[in-house]
Amino acid sequence: MEDNRDALPSQIRVRQFIAARVCEIATLTTHIASAQDPRSQMGFSFQHVPKHMRRRAVSHNPKRLPTRLMDDHMRQVNKGTGSLVKNKKKSRFHRSRPETNVLEYNYRQLRTPNKPKWLESHVWHAKRFFMIPLWGMMLPRAPTTKAFKSLYVAAKRNAIMQDLSYLRCLVLTGGSKGHVLAGISKLITADYNISGVTSGELSSGREIVGVVTSSEVEPQKRYLGSIRYQLITPDLPEGKFKLILWHHPTLQSELIDELCSAYELKNDDAQVIGMEHDLNHDEKKFLWKLANAHCWSNEETGITMKDMSEFYNRIRLSGPKSVPILKEIFKIGNLPNAQLQSKSDQERIWNSLETIASMPNNSAIVLDVVDPRLQLPKVRKAVQAPDTMGEGRPVPPTSSMGSDSLWSEEALRNMLRMKIPDKEVSEKRRENLIPGTSIAEGMTPNVVSLGLVFRTDQAAGTTGVDIIVPVGWMMPVWIALSFCAVRPYGLEFNEYLTFETESFKGFTSSTYFPPDITHFPVSNASHHDEKKKKYFMYSPSKRENLIKLGCAFPFSVDWQRFLKFSFKLNEADVDVRVIRETQDLQKLAEYLLSKQKGKNISDLDVDDTQLVPVRLDLLNGCVSEGGCICLPTEKDLEIRRNANWKPTDHIHQEVLVDVNETKRQDLRNAHQKKLACLGKKRKKARRASRVVDESEKESFDSRINELDSKAEVEAYNTQMANLWIDDDVEKVLAKQTREVIGFVTYSHYSYRSGQFAAFGYITLRQLKKLTFLKQHMLVLVRDWSSALEYRWAKMSACIPM
Repeated sequence: MEDNRDALPSQIRVRQFIAARVCEIATLTTHIASAQDPRSQMGFSFQHVPKHMRRRAVSHNPKRLPTRLMDDHMRQVNKGTGSLVKNKKKSRFHRSRPETNVLEYNYRQLRTPNKPKWLESHVWHAKRFFMIPLWGMMLPRAPTTKAFKSLYVAAKRNAIMQDLSYLRCLVLTGGSKGHVLAGISKLITADYNISGVTSGELSSGREIVGVVTSSEVEPQKRYLGSIRYQLITPDLPEGKFKLILWHHPTLQSELIDELCSAYELKNDDAQVIGMEHDLNHDEKKFLWKLANAHCWSNEETGITMKDMSEFYNRIRLSGPKSVPILKEIFKIGNLPNAQLQSKSDQERIWNSLETIASMPNNSAIVLDVVDPRLQLPKVRKAVQAPDTMGEGRPVPPTSSMGSDSLWSEEALRNMLRMKIPDKEVSEKRRENLIPGTSIAEGMTPNVVSLGLVFRTDQAAGTTGVDIIVPVGWMMPVWIALSFCAVRPYGLEFNEYLTFETESFKGFTSSTYFPPDITHFPVSNASHHDEKKKKYFMYSPSKRENLIKLGCAFPFSVDWQRFLKFSFKLNEADVDVRVIRETQDLQKLAEYLLSKQKGKNISDLDVDDTQLVPVRLDLLNGCVSEGGCICLPTEKDLEIRRNANWKPTDHIHQEVLVDVNETKRQDLRNAHQKKLACLGKKRKKARRASRVVDESEKESFDSRINELDSKAEVEAYNTQMANLWIDDDVEKVLAKQTREVIGFVTYSHYSYRSGQFAAFGYITLRQLKKLTFLKQHMLVLVRDWSSALEYRWAKMSACIPM
């Protein structure tokens, strides 16, 4: 004790002693404050809340926890997930604001490769239609409401409209008419058209539908598609001639290549356009599009070609009340710098126009009309048409019917510069004392040039008017039409309308492509993948056995393999072609007419491997796309001639033997055993990884990944899918009890005939084998992807003459 006392200092320094003790007290206080309940170390913080205070929303809102557990909960969440902060999705009201929609529309106008482009009417359609990405654009497929029957009634009694702005527009410009028509005459020839394109036949003021073929002569011209072309003559002597070409977007690249080859054009996209400071938003967007428009030119001939698809919209207005509706919303206005003769001609045409039949078929005029926004009615109301909707008096022709005031870039820019902003129009309408009256008083009315193309040929489909609207003016015209109770429709009803009017030869059918077109393999492959994916979505007990049904082409028709089997050809000799030449069509029409009258006819001197488009009217039942068209035997025709025959009497196909049934069962059993084995190995590896060091844990993780069954499942699904389909097409076709002569490409219930109808193709050689029974050719149709019954159908060849 004495030694310890001697070791202690005889005195202390108070300041140093207090400073040392203060540090110890601070450390002790910190440990006491951060000390946790031993029970809190077991589990998460929110698990230590009494049961009556627990909330499932704690993971989204930590403030629902007591304050004493909130900090620990935040540390645990940040340690596990990294962060608890989530970006809140903006409300639907905020996302659908006009400013947001305009910004999104402007963004979609850029040339973004991964984003489909929006049309000018996209925002209007997106709220009312199902939109689908197609051909690089977002297009309306079908309305969200049940509107099929109402559309059909409106097409017969009132009017319907569709946005055809997805069609591409090329403008050829040249100094003389001969130079402009020299190249296109090589693509539109008299071999595939009733009248070819020559300098004397094509006059201004008409838009003609023509079949475009390749310029190659050997071995044979290729069918490209159908286009609409119109010649624009200059108003002034020093002006230039223009040729307007409207075509399908799938024809764009191929047609441009053929035109560049025919006119010897070279790419000339280097355009420098100055931007002034005092431009409105529409003008800036117009100049930006103009600078990015593709252009081709030939310096020797002076021919230039420009892609003007971004600068023109097209509305198809169909129905008996098309002209009264247009006269209700369009009033002739005074366009600045316009000729007096042109204005007087427009007024004379517009005042003398009574019905759609007053204009010649495919006649085109340009009208300078007042802004439709200034005369919108208060409510949506149908237009009362006159009681007499007959032929009407013919409109006298005039030289201004092909005016080029619509087709100049300067005129487009002036119309955008003089356009009144939508905000000012809305404010003026809000200040109007009497709602629904015109607000044009006190305002300088805008004048916009519109192109009208009249379709008056009943044989070519529904009659109506195509409205060509310049850029920036699509929505004012569209809303004005909708206020007149015009029903809009999308691609789905367009397919049906094209089918009902038997106008599949036109280019306006949305997703229908003939088998001989260049884009057909691409569209056929996508259609095949879509239907195959839908088929395998069902369980094996819920889907049809295609092998037992004897279905050779369950998802899409392979015309090359079919022709190879039918004509015993080599794969290199197979050429899928549809009969289109004018001489061949005339020979076929005469052949069928003579055969119908029972006359002695000579053999048809046309290539038998060509396909003939036909229409089928089923006597009973229905058929889906891809169904087979078969040739009836003599015994079938005898039964059909019997007086006691009924439409419900069907012919049955024998059920084929499924040779892959045992293979599928063996593969399924082997796959289940393999999955069970892999599961046991993964379980064993996980148990072993729990007792090893951290250095060896990586090798166990890699071992567990190697035992993953994902690759095995994908391989099994592929093998099983192949066993559900018989790839030996020739063997399946040979087992059919009736000879297959063609296939159905489109089918729908026909309101016009009151029965199910279909459209398809058959080979010309099998067409010669058919016999007429009571002035009709009878064939057998089977929906071989779901049924074994053959159904009778009346067949008629679709010959566009």
